[in-house]
Amino acid sequence: MQQVFAIARQAIRGAIRSRVFVSILALLFLVLIGLPLIIKGDGTAAGHARILLRYSLGLATLLLAVATVWSACAAISREIEERRLLLVVCKPVARFRIWLGKWVGIVTVAAVLTAIAGLLAYGQLLWAMRSTRLTEPERATLRRDVLVAMQIVRPAPRAPQKTVVVAPGQMGRWVFQIPGAAGRERRVALRFRLASSTQRQNAALRGTWLIGAPAAAARHRYAEPVVPGVHQIKIPHNAIPPDGALAVEYANLDDSATAVFAAADGVELLVEHGGFLMNYVRALCMMFLQLALLAAFGLLAGSLLSLPVAAFVSFVAMALLAAQGYVRTVAARGLHAMGMPGEAGPRLLDYFVAGVFNVLNLFVQPLAEFRPLEAVAEGRLVSWGLLGQAALVLILLYAGILALLSAWLFGRREIGLAA
Repeated sequence: MQQVFAIARQAIRGAIRSRVFVSILALLFLVLIGLPLIIKGDGTAAGHARILLRYSLGLATLLLAVATVWSACAAISREIEERRLLLVVCKPVARFRIWLGKWVGIVTVAAVLTAIAGLLAYGQLLWAMRSTRLTEPERATLRRDVLVAMQIVRPAPRAPQKTVVVAPGQMGRWVFQIPGAAGRERRVALRFRLASSTQRQNAALRGTWLIGAPAAAARHRYAEPVVPGVHQIKIPHNAIPPDGALAVEYANLDDSATAVFAAADGVELLVEHGGFLMNYVRALCMMFLQLALLAAFGLLAGSLLSLPVAAFVSFVAMALLAAQGYVRTVAARGLHAMGMPGEAGPRLLDYFVAGVFNVLNLFVQPLAEFRPLEAVAEGRLVSWGLLGQAALVLILLYAGILALLSAWLFGRREIGLAA
Protein backbone atom coordinates (compact mmCIF):
# COMPACT_ATOMS: atom_id res chain seq x y z
CA MET A 1 0.00 0.00 0.00
CA GLN A 2 2.96 2.34 0.42
CA GLN A 3 3.43 2.27 -3.36
CA VAL A 4 -0.25 3.12 -3.89
CA PHE A 5 -0.11 6.05 -1.47
CA ALA A 6 3.11 7.31 -3.03
CA ILE A 7 1.51 7.32 -6.48
CA ALA A 8 -1.60 8.97 -5.01
CA ARG A 9 0.52 11.77 -3.52
CA GLN A 10 2.18 12.23 -6.88
CA ALA A 11 -1.25 12.46 -8.57
CA ILE A 12 -2.38 15.08 -6.04
CA ARG A 13 0.76 17.15 -6.53
CA GLY A 14 0.31 16.83 -10.29
CA ALA A 15 -3.26 18.12 -10.10
CA ILE A 16 -2.16 21.10 -8.03
CA ARG A 17 0.81 21.85 -10.30
CA SER A 18 -1.39 21.71 -13.37
CA ARG A 19 -3.56 24.41 -11.79
CA VAL A 20 -6.66 22.24 -12.07
CA PHE A 21 -7.32 22.57 -8.34
CA VAL A 22 -6.94 26.36 -8.28
CA SER A 23 -8.96 26.88 -11.48
CA ILE A 24 -11.87 24.72 -10.34
CA LEU A 25 -11.78 26.35 -6.91
CA ALA A 26 -12.09 29.79 -8.50
CA LEU A 27 -14.97 28.60 -10.71
CA LEU A 28 -16.74 27.12 -7.67
CA PHE A 29 -16.62 30.47 -5.90
CA LEU A 30 -17.91 32.18 -9.04
CA VAL A 31 -20.78 29.74 -9.57
CA LEU A 32 -21.93 29.30 -5.97
CA ILE A 33 -21.70 32.96 -5.04
CA GLY A 34 -22.39 34.71 -8.33
CA LEU A 35 -25.08 32.55 -9.92
CA PRO A 36 -27.72 32.99 -7.15
CA LEU A 37 -27.33 36.76 -7.60
CA ILE A 38 -28.07 36.49 -11.32
CA ILE A 39 -30.87 33.91 -11.47
CA LYS A 40 -34.13 35.08 -9.96
CA GLY A 41 -36.62 32.55 -8.67
CA ASP A 42 -40.25 33.03 -7.72
CA GLY A 43 -39.35 35.69 -5.18
CA THR A 44 -39.72 33.42 -2.15
CA ALA A 45 -37.03 32.20 0.21
CA ALA A 46 -37.89 28.59 -0.66
CA GLY A 47 -37.48 29.35 -4.37
CA HIS A 48 -34.10 30.98 -3.76
CA ALA A 49 -32.96 27.95 -1.74
CA ARG A 50 -34.04 25.55 -4.49
CA ILE A 51 -32.10 27.57 -7.08
CA LEU A 52 -29.01 27.40 -4.91
CA LEU A 53 -29.31 23.68 -4.23
CA ARG A 54 -30.44 22.49 -7.65
CA TYR A 55 -28.88 24.87 -10.16
CA SER A 56 -25.89 26.49 -8.47
CA LEU A 57 -24.74 23.33 -6.74
CA GLY A 58 -25.71 21.33 -9.83
CA LEU A 59 -23.50 23.49 -12.05
CA ALA A 60 -20.70 23.20 -9.49
CA THR A 61 -21.09 19.41 -9.63
CA LEU A 62 -20.87 19.54 -13.43
CA LEU A 63 -17.62 21.50 -13.17
CA LEU A 64 -16.25 18.95 -10.71
CA ALA A 65 -17.31 16.10 -12.99
CA VAL A 66 -15.60 17.64 -16.02
CA ALA A 67 -12.43 18.36 -14.04
CA THR A 68 -12.42 14.86 -12.53
CA VAL A 69 -12.86 13.15 -15.89
CA TRP A 70 -10.20 15.30 -17.56
CA SER A 71 -7.72 14.71 -14.73
CA ALA A 72 -8.41 10.97 -14.80
CA CYS A 73 -7.96 10.75 -18.57
CA ALA A 74 -4.71 12.71 -18.39
CA ALA A 75 -3.32 10.91 -15.33
CA ILE A 76 -2.10 7.92 -17.35
CA SER A 77 -2.42 8.84 -21.05
CA ARG A 78 -0.39 12.03 -20.77
CA GLU A 79 2.33 10.34 -18.73
CA ILE A 80 2.52 7.62 -21.38
CA GLU A 81 2.80 10.19 -24.18
CA GLU A 82 5.49 12.14 -22.31
CA ARG A 83 7.35 8.94 -21.34
CA ARG A 84 7.22 9.82 -17.65
CA LEU A 85 5.43 6.60 -16.80
CA LEU A 86 8.50 4.63 -17.90
CA LEU A 87 10.19 5.72 -14.67
CA VAL A 88 7.46 3.94 -12.71
CA VAL A 89 6.81 0.80 -14.74
CA CYS A 90 10.51 -0.06 -14.85
CA LYS A 91 10.34 -0.54 -11.08
CA PRO A 92 8.74 -3.57 -9.39
CA VAL A 93 5.31 -1.90 -9.18
CA ALA A 94 2.23 -3.75 -10.41
CA ARG A 95 0.25 -1.77 -12.93
CA PHE A 96 -2.91 -2.28 -10.91
CA ARG A 97 -1.24 -0.40 -8.07
CA ILE A 98 -0.35 2.40 -10.49
CA TRP A 99 -4.01 2.60 -11.54
CA LEU A 100 -5.25 2.43 -7.94
CA GLY A 101 -2.80 5.09 -6.79
CA LYS A 102 -3.91 7.44 -9.57
CA TRP A 103 -7.55 6.82 -8.68
CA VAL A 104 -6.98 7.45 -4.96
CA GLY A 105 -5.16 10.70 -5.72
CA ILE A 106 -7.87 11.98 -8.09
CA VAL A 107 -10.78 11.10 -5.79
CA THR A 108 -8.95 12.77 -2.88
CA VAL A 109 -8.83 16.02 -4.85
CA ALA A 110 -12.47 15.51 -5.83
CA ALA A 111 -13.42 14.97 -2.17
CA VAL A 112 -11.74 18.21 -1.09
CA LEU A 113 -13.41 20.19 -3.88
CA THR A 114 -16.81 18.60 -3.13
CA ALA A 115 -16.47 19.54 0.54
CA ILE A 116 -15.56 23.12 -0.40
CA ALA A 117 -18.53 23.36 -2.78
CA GLY A 118 -20.83 21.97 -0.10
CA LEU A 119 -19.58 24.45 2.51
CA LEU A 120 -20.01 27.36 0.11
CA ALA A 121 -23.56 26.36 -0.74
CA TYR A 122 -24.46 25.79 2.91
CA GLY A 123 -22.97 29.15 3.83
CA GLN A 124 -25.14 30.75 1.16
CA LEU A 125 -28.20 29.10 2.72
CA LEU A 126 -27.32 30.41 6.19
CA TRP A 127 -26.73 33.87 4.75
CA ALA A 128 -30.12 33.78 2.99
CA MET A 129 -31.83 32.82 6.27
CA ARG A 130 -30.35 35.64 8.32
CA SER A 131 -32.80 37.59 10.48
CA THR A 132 -32.27 40.89 8.64
CA ARG A 133 -33.40 39.39 5.33
CA LEU A 134 -36.30 37.06 6.17
CA THR A 135 -39.22 37.31 8.52
CA GLU A 136 -39.92 34.49 10.94
CA PRO A 137 -42.88 33.14 8.85
CA GLU A 138 -40.64 33.07 5.77
CA ARG A 139 -37.95 31.15 7.63
CA ALA A 140 -40.58 28.73 8.94
CA THR A 141 -41.83 28.13 5.39
CA LEU A 142 -38.27 27.56 4.21
CA ARG A 143 -37.60 25.02 6.95
CA ARG A 144 -40.92 23.28 6.27
CA ASP A 145 -40.66 23.02 2.46
CA VAL A 146 -36.93 22.80 1.65
CA LEU A 147 -34.67 22.54 4.69
CA VAL A 148 -36.11 19.24 5.84
CA ALA A 149 -35.70 15.53 5.14
CA MET A 150 -39.03 13.97 4.19
CA GLN A 151 -39.17 10.22 3.71
CA ILE A 152 -41.33 9.02 0.82
CA VAL A 153 -43.74 6.25 1.80
CA ARG A 154 -45.48 4.53 -1.08
CA PRO A 155 -48.72 2.51 -0.92
CA ALA A 156 -48.71 -1.14 0.02
CA PRO A 157 -47.66 -3.03 -3.11
CA ARG A 158 -50.31 -4.32 -5.42
CA ALA A 159 -49.78 -7.21 -7.81
CA PRO A 160 -49.31 -5.80 -10.34
CA GLN A 161 -49.12 -2.13 -9.41
CA LYS A 162 -51.16 -0.16 -11.93
CA THR A 163 -52.28 3.35 -12.67
CA VAL A 164 -55.38 4.16 -10.63
CA VAL A 165 -58.27 5.53 -12.72
CA VAL A 166 -61.18 6.98 -10.75
CA ALA A 167 -64.26 7.54 -12.89
CA PRO A 168 -67.01 10.04 -11.94
CA GLY A 169 -68.88 8.76 -8.92
CA GLN A 170 -66.19 6.15 -8.15
CA MET A 171 -63.57 5.92 -5.38
CA GLY A 172 -59.88 5.08 -5.33
CA ARG A 173 -58.17 3.62 -2.28
CA TRP A 174 -54.54 3.37 -1.11
CA VAL A 175 -53.19 1.87 2.12
CA PHE A 176 -49.90 3.04 3.67
CA GLN A 177 -47.77 1.79 6.52
CA ILE A 178 -45.91 4.68 8.17
CA PRO A 179 -42.54 3.32 9.38
CA GLY A 180 -41.97 3.38 13.14
CA ALA A 181 -44.07 5.17 15.71
CA ALA A 182 -42.84 8.62 14.73
CA GLY A 183 -45.72 9.26 12.36
CA ARG A 184 -47.86 10.70 15.15
CA GLU A 185 -45.09 13.02 16.27
CA ARG A 186 -43.60 14.29 13.02
CA ARG A 187 -45.08 16.15 10.11
CA VAL A 188 -46.88 13.92 7.63
CA ALA A 189 -48.26 15.10 4.30
CA LEU A 190 -50.08 13.48 1.41
CA ARG A 191 -48.67 14.31 -2.01
CA PHE A 192 -50.53 13.36 -5.17
CA ARG A 193 -50.05 13.88 -8.89
CA LEU A 194 -53.45 14.27 -10.50
CA ALA A 195 -54.24 14.00 -14.20
CA SER A 196 -57.63 14.52 -15.79
CA SER A 197 -59.47 13.16 -18.82
CA THR A 198 -61.02 16.55 -19.56
CA GLN A 199 -59.68 18.66 -22.41
CA ARG A 200 -60.33 21.94 -20.62
CA GLN A 201 -57.17 23.77 -19.61
CA ASN A 202 -56.70 24.22 -15.84
CA ALA A 203 -60.16 22.83 -15.14
CA ALA A 204 -60.48 22.00 -11.44
CA LEU A 205 -61.75 18.57 -10.46
CA ARG A 206 -64.20 18.20 -7.61
CA GLY A 207 -63.37 15.43 -5.21
CA THR A 208 -63.00 14.50 -1.56
CA TRP A 209 -60.04 12.91 0.21
CA LEU A 210 -60.75 10.71 3.25
CA ILE A 211 -57.69 10.01 5.42
CA GLY A 212 -57.50 7.90 8.58
CA ALA A 213 -57.38 4.39 10.02
CA PRO A 214 -58.66 1.75 7.58
CA ALA A 215 -61.66 0.85 9.74
CA ALA A 216 -62.32 4.27 11.28
CA ALA A 217 -65.75 5.83 10.79
CA ALA A 218 -64.54 9.41 11.32
CA ARG A 219 -61.65 10.40 9.08
CA HIS A 220 -59.95 13.58 8.04
CA ARG A 221 -61.68 15.15 5.03
CA TYR A 222 -60.22 17.41 2.35
CA ALA A 223 -62.74 18.59 -0.24
CA GLU A 224 -61.07 21.48 -2.08
CA PRO A 225 -61.31 21.35 -5.92
CA VAL A 226 -57.84 21.01 -7.48
CA VAL A 227 -56.46 21.44 -10.98
CA PRO A 228 -54.35 18.67 -12.58
CA GLY A 229 -50.80 18.70 -11.27
CA VAL A 230 -48.88 17.99 -8.07
CA HIS A 231 -50.51 18.89 -4.77
CA GLN A 232 -49.77 18.36 -1.11
CA ILE A 233 -52.13 18.01 1.86
CA LYS A 234 -51.01 18.26 5.46
CA ILE A 235 -52.34 15.36 7.53
CA PRO A 236 -53.18 16.21 11.16
CA HIS A 237 -51.62 14.05 13.86
CA ASN A 238 -55.00 12.90 15.19
CA ALA A 239 -55.78 11.30 11.81
CA ILE A 240 -52.78 8.96 12.05
CA PRO A 241 -53.50 5.69 13.92
CA PRO A 242 -51.05 4.46 16.57
CA ASP A 243 -49.99 1.45 14.49
CA GLY A 244 -49.12 3.67 11.51
CA ALA A 245 -51.58 1.96 9.15
CA LEU A 246 -53.24 4.71 7.14
CA ALA A 247 -55.97 4.43 4.52
CA VAL A 248 -56.37 7.14 1.90
CA GLU A 249 -59.46 7.30 -0.31
CA TYR A 250 -60.38 9.67 -3.12
CA ALA A 251 -64.03 10.09 -4.16
CA ASN A 252 -64.45 11.65 -7.60
CA LEU A 253 -67.41 14.04 -7.38
CA ASP A 254 -66.92 15.53 -10.84
CA ASP A 255 -69.62 14.69 -13.36
CA SER A 256 -67.56 14.92 -16.55
CA ALA A 257 -63.91 14.17 -15.75
CA THR A 258 -61.99 11.04 -14.78
CA ALA A 259 -59.16 11.39 -12.24
CA VAL A 260 -55.94 9.51 -13.06
CA PHE A 261 -53.15 8.75 -10.57
CA ALA A 262 -49.92 7.24 -11.92
CA ALA A 263 -48.62 4.01 -10.41
CA ALA A 264 -45.12 5.37 -9.71
CA ASP A 265 -45.79 8.65 -7.87
CA GLY A 266 -49.53 9.22 -8.19
CA VAL A 267 -50.21 9.06 -4.43
CA GLU A 268 -47.53 8.95 -1.72
CA LEU A 269 -46.89 10.08 1.83
CA LEU A 270 -44.15 12.42 2.99
CA VAL A 271 -42.99 11.72 6.55
CA GLU A 272 -40.53 14.02 8.30
CA HIS A 273 -37.35 12.10 9.01
CA GLY A 274 -34.57 14.10 10.63
CA GLY A 275 -33.05 17.48 9.90
CA PHE A 276 -31.59 19.08 6.81
CA LEU A 277 -27.90 19.18 7.70
CA MET A 278 -27.25 15.44 7.88
CA ASN A 279 -29.44 14.91 4.83
CA TYR A 280 -27.31 17.49 3.02
CA VAL A 281 -24.10 15.77 4.11
CA ARG A 282 -25.36 12.43 2.80
CA ALA A 283 -26.26 14.07 -0.51
CA LEU A 284 -22.73 15.47 -0.79
CA CYS A 285 -21.30 12.03 -0.05
CA MET A 286 -23.41 10.56 -2.85
CA MET A 287 -22.16 13.28 -5.19
CA PHE A 288 -18.61 12.31 -4.28
CA LEU A 289 -19.32 8.64 -5.02
CA GLN A 290 -20.55 9.64 -8.48
CA LEU A 291 -17.35 11.60 -9.07
CA ALA A 292 -15.32 8.57 -7.95
CA LEU A 293 -17.10 6.44 -10.55
CA LEU A 294 -16.35 9.03 -13.25
CA ALA A 295 -12.70 9.01 -12.18
CA ALA A 296 -12.59 5.23 -12.61
CA PHE A 297 -14.08 5.48 -16.10
CA GLY A 298 -11.69 8.27 -17.07
CA LEU A 299 -8.72 6.22 -15.91
CA LEU A 300 -9.97 3.26 -17.93
CA ALA A 301 -10.19 5.41 -21.05
CA GLY A 302 -6.82 7.03 -20.34
CA SER A 303 -5.19 3.63 -19.89
CA LEU A 304 -6.13 2.59 -23.43
CA LEU A 305 -6.46 5.73 -25.54
CA SER A 306 -4.74 9.01 -26.18
CA LEU A 307 -5.86 11.98 -24.12
CA PRO A 308 -8.20 13.62 -26.70
CA VAL A 309 -9.91 10.34 -27.58
CA ALA A 310 -10.14 9.26 -23.94
CA ALA A 311 -11.70 12.61 -22.97
CA PHE A 312 -14.21 12.38 -25.84
CA VAL A 313 -15.29 8.86 -24.88
CA SER A 314 -15.59 9.83 -21.21
CA PHE A 315 -17.67 12.93 -21.93
CA VAL A 316 -20.00 10.87 -24.13
CA ALA A 317 -20.41 8.47 -21.19
CA MET A 318 -21.20 11.46 -18.94
CA ALA A 319 -23.85 12.63 -21.41
CA LEU A 320 -25.46 9.19 -21.41
CA LEU A 321 -25.55 9.16 -17.62
CA ALA A 322 -27.13 12.61 -17.59
CA ALA A 323 -29.77 11.48 -20.13
CA GLN A 324 -30.87 8.41 -18.20
CA GLY A 325 -34.55 9.21 -18.69
CA TYR A 326 -34.20 9.51 -22.46
CA VAL A 327 -32.21 6.28 -22.64
CA ARG A 328 -34.91 4.41 -20.71
CA THR A 329 -37.68 5.84 -22.89
CA VAL A 330 -36.02 4.96 -26.18
CA ALA A 331 -35.14 1.51 -24.87
CA ALA A 332 -38.77 0.88 -23.95
CA ARG A 333 -40.57 2.59 -26.85
CA GLY A 334 -38.12 3.06 -29.72
CA LEU A 335 -37.51 6.13 -31.87
CA HIS A 336 -40.77 5.70 -33.80
CA ALA A 337 -42.78 6.02 -30.59
CA MET A 338 -40.76 9.12 -29.69
CA GLY A 339 -42.51 10.98 -32.51
CA MET A 340 -40.01 10.88 -35.39
CA PRO A 341 -41.73 12.77 -38.24
CA GLY A 342 -42.29 11.47 -41.74
CA GLU A 343 -42.59 7.78 -40.90
CA ALA A 344 -45.79 5.74 -40.95
CA GLY A 345 -44.34 2.82 -39.04
CA PRO A 346 -41.22 1.46 -37.38
CA ARG A 347 -38.05 1.34 -39.45
CA LEU A 348 -35.17 -1.09 -39.37
CA LEU A 349 -33.03 1.69 -37.91
CA ASP A 350 -35.62 2.11 -35.16
CA TYR A 351 -35.23 -1.52 -34.09
CA PHE A 352 -31.45 -1.27 -34.21
CA VAL A 353 -31.32 1.93 -32.14
CA ALA A 354 -33.82 0.49 -29.66
CA GLY A 355 -31.57 -2.55 -29.26
CA VAL A 356 -28.52 -0.36 -28.66
CA PHE A 357 -30.41 1.70 -26.11
CA ASN A 358 -31.62 -1.47 -24.39
CA VAL A 359 -27.99 -2.46 -23.88
CA LEU A 360 -27.15 1.04 -22.60
CA ASN A 361 -30.16 0.89 -20.31
CA LEU A 362 -28.75 -2.20 -18.61
CA PHE A 363 -25.85 -0.04 -17.39
CA VAL A 364 -27.63 3.25 -16.61
CA GLN A 365 -30.78 1.81 -15.02
CA PRO A 366 -29.12 0.95 -11.66
CA LEU A 367 -27.87 4.55 -11.46
CA ALA A 368 -31.27 6.19 -11.95
CA GLU A 369 -32.09 6.15 -8.24
CA PHE A 370 -29.09 8.21 -7.20
CA ARG A 371 -30.13 11.86 -7.67
CA PRO A 372 -28.98 13.59 -4.50
CA LEU A 373 -29.33 17.21 -5.64
CA GLU A 374 -32.87 16.74 -6.84
CA ALA A 375 -33.80 15.06 -3.56
CA VAL A 376 -32.22 17.63 -1.26
CA ALA A 377 -33.70 20.55 -3.25
CA GLU A 378 -37.18 19.08 -2.82
CA GLY A 379 -36.69 18.30 0.86
CA ARG A 380 -36.69 14.53 0.29
CA LEU A 381 -34.71 12.11 2.44
CA VAL A 382 -31.35 10.80 1.29
CA SER A 383 -31.20 7.87 3.69
CA TRP A 384 -28.17 6.05 5.01
CA GLY A 385 -29.51 2.95 3.31
CA LEU A 386 -29.62 4.70 -0.07
CA LEU A 387 -26.11 6.04 0.52
CA GLY A 388 -24.89 2.54 1.32
CA GLN A 389 -26.61 1.24 -1.79
CA ALA A 390 -24.87 3.94 -3.82
CA ALA A 391 -21.50 2.90 -2.38
CA LEU A 392 -22.14 -0.73 -3.27
CA VAL A 393 -23.33 -0.02 -6.81
CA LEU A 394 -21.09 2.90 -7.78
CA ILE A 395 -17.85 1.87 -6.08
CA LEU A 396 -17.81 -1.87 -5.37
CA LEU A 397 -19.70 -2.93 -8.49
CA TYR A 398 -19.18 -0.38 -11.27
CA ALA A 399 -15.86 1.15 -10.23
CA GLY A 400 -14.60 -2.30 -9.19
CA ILE A 401 -15.38 -3.74 -12.63
CA LEU A 402 -13.74 -0.75 -14.30
CA ALA A 403 -10.66 -1.17 -12.09
CA LEU A 404 -10.27 -4.86 -12.93
CA LEU A 405 -10.82 -4.20 -16.62
CA SER A 406 -8.35 -1.31 -16.57
CA ALA A 407 -5.71 -3.36 -14.76
CA TRP A 408 -6.06 -6.23 -17.23
CA LEU A 409 -5.91 -4.01 -20.34
CA PHE A 410 -3.31 -1.61 -18.95
CA GLY A 411 -1.11 -4.54 -18.00
CA ARG A 412 -1.04 -5.65 -21.64
CA ARG A 413 -0.27 -2.26 -23.10
CA GLU A 414 3.31 -1.70 -24.29
CA ILE A 415 4.33 1.56 -22.63
CA GLY A 416 7.66 1.83 -24.41
CA LEU A 417 6.00 2.09 -27.83
CA ALA A 418 4.20 5.33 -27.01
CA ALA A 419 4.94 8.10 -29.47
